[in-house]
Amino acid sequence: MFGFGAWAAGFMLHEGRPLWFALTAGVVAGGAVGVAIDRVALWPARLRGAGPLGHNGGLVASAAVLWLVTAVAGPTSAGVVEKLRAAVRLSAPHWSALSSPQLAAATACTIALLAGFFILRASRLGVAMRASASNPAAARAVGIDVEWVYAQATFVAAACGALAGIAFYAVAGSAAWPAAATQVPLAALAAVVVGGIGSPLGVVIAAFGVAAVQFGAGQAWPWLQPAAVPLVLILLACALLPNGLMRKLALRVR
Repeated sequence: MFGFGAWAAGFMLHEGRPLWFALTAGVVAGGAVGVAIDRVALWPARLRGAGPLGHNGGLVASAAVLWLVTAVAGPTSAGVVEKLRAAVRLSAPHWSALSSPQLAAATACTIALLAGFFILRASRLGVAMRASASNPAAARAVGIDVEWVYAQATFVAAACGALAGIAFYAVAGSAAWPAAATQVPLAALAAVVVGGIGSPLGVVIAAFGVAAVQFGAGQAWPWLQPAAVPLVLILLACALLPNGLMRKLALRVR
């Protein structure tokens, strides 16, 4: 959803919609497509076991969505994404030391992080999500509609992914389209695995660590492929720290 959300927001701007409408449409469209992918690719796997693609079906379906968007939109995709960057640059305040798109992206991501932490920690949905993830059978036994919780959680996660894509491309523009649509989520996955699944604070701290390692590796070995560092970190974390560095900070069902 990382690339799709940015494209959807840029497309709304291309059609003459106001910025607030375009950003909302991009986030909601990303969440809706995420739920659709879950229903098509992951729900059958949960019902029947692994299935032909296993739980990689979601990744395959996401890549297919990005490919379809790029193929259908053709050469106009980069222009649509660039329109997003230009609109954010014009609307954001200019008193910050950061550039306008960077300020807007940092603000949006900070708000989303705090909202996500509140949902997980203090809302009924968060409790249901944690219960369904830790023990689906027990959650069903106490009356939780696990599949509906999965759908809501998928919408929230996909919408956050779309927001992250909008924030990234608002800063990077079309120069990073569409290559970063796979590179950046891969780095985010590395942060989740290293920090510990279910540990928001651990993931945030690990994200800075992954970024620092990527930057250092890029400076030391300029020929290194951007995806190599996250892949190596994921493999090392799975082998040496299967629960992540900060699993003790994970949210638990209360």
